[in-house]
Amino acid sequence: WAHVQELEARYANIQRPVLIIWGDQGDVLEPQIPERLLKKLPDARLQRVPDAKHSPHQERPLLCARWIRAFIERE
Repeated sequence: WAHVQELEARYANIQRPVLIIWGDQGDVLEPQIPERLLKKLPDARLQRVPDAKHSPHQERPLLCARWIRAFIERE
């Protein structure tokens, strides 16, 4: 965990926008992680997929692709 905490400490140095796509039905990671990431990443955006688990890009690929495309085109 020390390594993970070291990585998290460097999140504030990220100077690019970040898109977080999160499956709300996931059972692999803690459910509060997206909010923690939003607080630590200076320019992060969150898109939630209510009916997806840990791999929303595989479970809802067209939706995720649309969000990614819009995110890239905005930047």
